[in-house]
Order: sequence, then C-alpha cells, then structure tokens
Amino acid sequence: MSVPQRKVVLAASAVIFEGGSVLLVEREHPPAAGYWSFPGGHICAGEAPQAAAIREVREETGLEPEILGCFCEREIESLGPDGSRSTTYQLSVFAGVIRAGAVPVAASDAAQARFVPFAELEQYRLTSGAEDVIRSAWAYLYDEVLQAGLRRGER
Repeated sequence: MSVPQRKVVLAASAVIFEGGSVLLVEREHPPAAGYWSFPGGHICAGEAPQAAAIREVREETGLEPEILGCFCEREIESLGPDGSRSTTYQLSVFAGVIRAGAVPVAASDAAQARFVPFAELEQYRLTSGAEDVIRSAWAYLYDEVLQAGLRRGER
C-alpha cells in the first residue's frame, strides 16, 4: 500500500498596520473561503519571500506596503477531502506599515479587504491563529524595530 505524498508549498504573508488597525482580507476561495486573514500566498520560483509578501499585498489589496522585517516562520497543514494532510505550507510572515489614509481594494482571491481596528478583531471570523500572529507582529514592530530605531536616533 502506497502512502500519498504531501505537497510542500513555500508561501509568504504580510501583517500590515496603519495606526491601530491591521490590514485583513476575506478569503474568496477554499480552503479558507469566508475567513479573514492577512494578504499572502505562494512564493514564485526564484522569488524572495519578502518580494512575494509585497506582491501578494499588492495583488490582493492594491496597496504598496513598507515591509520592516520577517518576524516568524510557520508551518500550516491543509487537509484533503478525506481528512488527511495533503499540503504543508511553509510560511514566512512579514510585518510592515502603510501610509496613513491608504484604502485597500479587494482583488485577486480576496472577496473583501479593509483595515480593522484591534478592538474589532473579535467581530471577524479569523483564520486559526491569526489574532496571535497580529499581536506578535505588533510587538515585533513596536518593541523591536521602531524602538531600536528610536534608540539609534532614526525617524
């Protein structure tokens, strides 16, 4: 009896902040259709993970983010119709910001796109672990990146 091979997909996503809000997109297609998460998707052959994250934000929202760093790597398992693991996504997650007043427009595989204030996150059907990733990205940006810049006299 042969064991089906799991597919491994390299992917990137971006947690983008504007003030006290985070950029979210509602997924239009399975496996996460109807759930809200960050712009992201597969990394093309020869593409750097950060470039893929920027491309995905642009494709899904029309926005040009400023990426400030990769703050975590995650592995996500997708289940096949029979409940078995069919795909492993090796995800590089980036954090960044956008200019004030930018307005996202849903495109590509996003049904909707918007900036969501932190206080309203509980009103959205988020993908598994998304809220924890948002909080980790916020801590990374403001505790590590921006504070380090301020200590060096930047901005």
